[in-house]
Amino acid sequence: AAAAAARRRYRGRMSKVKRKDVRSKGDEDLENSILARLTKEHQQASVGEEFANDVTILVCGNKKCGKTSLVDRFINPAKDEKDQPKPTVALDYKFARAASENSTSKVLAHIYDLGGEETNDDLAAIPISPATVGNMVLAVVLDLSEPHTAMPTLDKWLKKLQALVARHLAALGQESEGGARRAEMVRAGRQELFEAHPDAPALNPFPVQLAIFG
Repeated sequence: AAAAAARRRYRGRMSKVKRKDVRSKGDEDLENSILARLTKEHQQASVGEEFANDVTILVCGNKKCGKTSLVDRFINPAKDEKDQPKPTVALDYKFARAASENSTSKVLAHIYDLGGEETNDDLAAIPISPATVGNMVLAVVLDLSEPHTAMPTLDKWLKKLQALVARHLAALGQESEGGARRAEMVRAGRQELFEAHPDAPALNPFPVQLAIFG
């Protein structure tokens, strides 16, 4: 009888241990699931917030075509026209803050002014990256005082910038689910601009916002 009672107590203890192990494993799975979901939501929110509050602007063109003057006037519209800027060496960085129409927070514009020497052309790849391409504006400045250079300059920069943007949009789409959504939104947004155009099927819209100054 004593042996039987001991066996029953032993079985009872083992049963409690097993239930405890099952409960602990279930709790652990639940915690891991919640943590994974929170991490995923945070990553998606971070991507959205980054693109919502920052914009990257790249200004390029031949030397002495007015790129730096354009940037300075954008940052400070009241700047004296007699204040002539120094030639840009390589790649210059400035920033500006402006109120957003759809938010109470201000938008931070990262402005890159690319020097006009041909040896600087490859530096255009620096501000264009998967982290910036989702909210980017590209500007090409043409010197109309030398009309024979306008179209070759425009053609060169459109091809170069389009290749860079396409590559980094593809990289953005592969980084995360949020990045993939953002890349698709950028592409779809550009297509929507020309939906009503009679030649829409034959058009190939530039993948990001583009401004041409002359």
